[in-house]
Amino acid sequence: MKLLTRLSLLSILTITCAGMASAGAQREQPRYMQALSDLRLAREILNHTNEQHAPEAIGHIQEAIDGIKRATAYDRRDDEHPPIDQNLRGIDLFRKVIVLLQSADRNVRTAEDGPQSDLKRNIRREINISAQIVQRMRDQYRD
Repeated sequence: MKLLTRLSLLSILTITCAGMASAGAQREQPRYMQALSDLRLAREILNHTNEQHAPEAIGHIQEAIDGIKRATAYDRRDDEHPPIDQNLRGIDLFRKVIVLLQSADRNVRTAEDGPQSDLKRNIRREINISAQIVQRMRDQYRD
């Protein structure tokens, strides 16, 4: 009887711990999903420019997107190409992209660390490299 009681308590404890771990994973998903949305919009905006360094920034943004997909086991493609504001021009375009990249970095940074902390660091590195490239593009932009 004591053994049965101990096994029951152990089962309850195991189920409770598994539920808590699952809840933690679900809490971080919205942050990664928001970062994914911000990165996709930044990529789309840059896709519509003729700037010389845009492809390099887009490449780093795509690496960050792929990293988030790996970190979250993301498999949907329903918002791969979000609509962009066609009125964004010149310096405003670069400002918007920088804001989106900063938002994505903040969301990834504040997502809970899990077994993919190296992946999270790589995602943030790609976001920051692309932000530096876009900042240089903004600084070199002439109206």
